[in-house]
Parts: sequence; structure tokens; C-alpha cells
Amino acid sequence: MQRPRSVWNTNNALAACFLGLLAASLCYLPNMGGSGLKLPLNALTYALMATMLLLICWRQPDRRTWRLSRSAAYFLPGVALLSVPLTYAPPDGYAPAAWRVSALLAGWLWYCGWLQVRLAFRWRTALIALLLALTAGQSLIALLQLFWPGWSWVPLRGTRVFGIFQQPNVLGSFIATGLALALMLAVLPGYVLRAARAERARQAGLAALLALLAALLVWVQSRAGWLGGALVLAGFWLAFRRVCAPRLQRAALAVLLGGALATALLLWLGKLARCVMCRTRCRIRRGSPCCRTR
Repeated sequence: MQRPRSVWNTNNALAACFLGLLAASLCYLPNMGGSGLKLPLNALTYALMATMLLLICWRQPDRRTWRLSRSAAYFLPGVALLSVPLTYAPPDGYAPAAWRVSALLAGWLWYCGWLQVRLAFRWRTALIALLLALTAGQSLIALLQLFWPGWSWVPLRGTRVFGIFQQPNVLGSFIATGLALALMLAVLPGYVLRAARAERARQAGLAALLALLAALLVWVQSRAGWLGGALVLAGFWLAFRRVCAPRLQRAALAVLLGGALATALLLWLGKLARCVMCRTRCRIRRGSPCCRTR
């Protein structure tokens, strides 16, 4: 059965918007102050998301009811619970809190909008791969800011990395989302390739990506990212520990190994930095106790 031309046009427009999101995630837009839609990256992202939501609604004009998943049903009471502090918020803090709740509602609407789109399995896999590519791009920016700041096109302000989002907690949450997608591809049996050699290569690549994302969660030093990564790992363990135990164990081992190596490197670099600072002070002030050899 051939699809109407309007459906194909909206599909092409949705793909173009996703490519626009991919391009926007790699472009640095300087932050001139403010919050919410006053930030250029936020305004551009919201515009693209609103356009995609309108295209989804235009794609199915005859549908009178919306499909909802169990996750969407659980997400809405969570948004309502987070909205309770608005009832007793002080006047000076009401506007920022209202913007955050509005962002949660916008995310819920965008998620529900994508529930209305029926995609074939290969297109869903391509969509997940695109989201992982977005995460890999942010990981590259974070690595450049951490170890090669001279090569990064995003300037580093302070000592914490923030990626293109210019906020460490947003970067940590985004990396935790990429960790969840990589775990899904590594653990769920529906994504297993038929060729054994190709499947081994895929699992090795996903294990390396899981270790890298776990290490970045440690290096970004975002408690929101840590909480998201821990909840993702715990949720996968509770849901699939009996169904996909071998693949889940290998994926969890890669995550724990990446986190442990990143923690050890962070502690070693901190100790090395303290030693360098101590030796520098010793050269300036001769006779300091820290100059004594042990």
C-alpha cells in the first residue's frame, strides 16, 4: 500500500528537523546572560521541537485520540508533584520555577507526540543511533574541554566542563540519557545481529562507549548526572537481570570499569596537581616544610 504524498513530505520534514538538532548540538552559541528562552540554544531547540510536534499533528489529522504509554502515564504525575512548590514559592523565585515546570510539560508533550508516530524497527534503530551520535558529539566536546582545551571550539569557563549546553548538570543528564540508549542496544535481544563477527564488533563498540560515558559522568562532576546514571543502571538490572543476564553483566562491567578508571584518574590528577602546587610554593618560599624529602 502506497503512502500519501503528504505523509512522505512530513517524514522528510521530521528527518530534516532531526538533522537540524544534530547540527545545533555541535554549534556554540555564546551565552549573554539570562535563562530559559533568553538563551539562544534553548530558543533554537524549542523552536525545532515545536516544529516537529506540529508536523506530527499534521501527519495524522484524522486521529481523535492519542496513544499513551505507561511511561507517559507515570511521567505526568511526576510533573504534577514537581509543580507543588509553585504554590508556596516566593515571588522572586516563582518565575524561574515556572519555567522549569513548563520545560517538563514541553518534554512530556514532545514524548507523547512521538508516541503517535509508528516507525519500522530499522527506522527506530536509526533514530536511536542518531541520538547516540548526539551524545557522542557532546562527549567529544567534553573530552576536548577536559584534556585538550586549546582544540575545543567551546571555551571553558572555570574548572568544570559543560559542553555545548554551558551547564554541567544538563550535560550530565544528557550523557546519562546516552548511557541508557547504549545499554538498551547492548542488552535487549531485539538488536542482536545475525552475523557472529558483526555482533562481537558491535558489542565491543558498545562496551567502549559505555565505559567512556561512565567515565565522563565521573569527570563532569554532576550530581544530577550521577543520579541519572545510577537509576538507569539499577533499572536495567531490575528489569533484565533474568532475561538478558550475560549481556547485562558485560554491559554493567563496562560501566563500572569506566567509572572506576575515571575515578582513579581523577584522584591521581588531583594528587599530581597538589604536588606541583606544593613544589611551586617551595621554589618561591625556601625552607617550607613541604620541601623536605620523605
